[in-house]
Amino acid sequence: MKWSIMGQSFDGFCCVDCLSRFPEALQEVFTTGGRPPLVKHSDQVYKYLFRKVAERNNAYYNKYAEDIHRVKHIIRYIEKENITLPSRGRLSVLRLRQLGILFGFHGTMDTVHEMITRFTSDLNQFGYFTRPTLAAFSDSLPFDTMPLYALVHEPLYARK
Repeated sequence: MKWSIMGQSFDGFCCVDCLSRFPEALQEVFTTGGRPPLVKHSDQVYKYLFRKVAERNNAYYNKYAEDIHRVKHIIRYIEKENITLPSRGRLSVLRLRQLGILFGFHGTMDTVHEMITRFTSDLNQFGYFTRPTLAAFSDSLPFDTMPLYALVHEPLYARK
């Protein structure tokens, strides 16, 4: 019996991986996104990615120049405090930087700006981050409740 499989996003990568390693086991494969690039080395993919990340960051700070100082203020606060998220994860500077993953989607610069505005508003009004703000942040990057994504997604590009 042969399998029919379908994948979107990360599952699309998994489908192509199955197709390249076990083609005899598959009847058909459908992917709707997440197809891996057809290049010899993953370095080519990351070189392009780094250029796009720099472009998206510049676009963000051109659109929301006030966030340059806001983000620095938020970082200083995070570095001083031990902040636990409602998801039981820890809010670190690296975790905050993961908001940048949203720049890979259409229309999400506004979402990042709203999060930075919430953090800034909390610090200005209360001197700390409120639970609703931390919950909103945690919900926007659910790595604490979906750990396999963080463990499996990036190593996918490093496969030889």
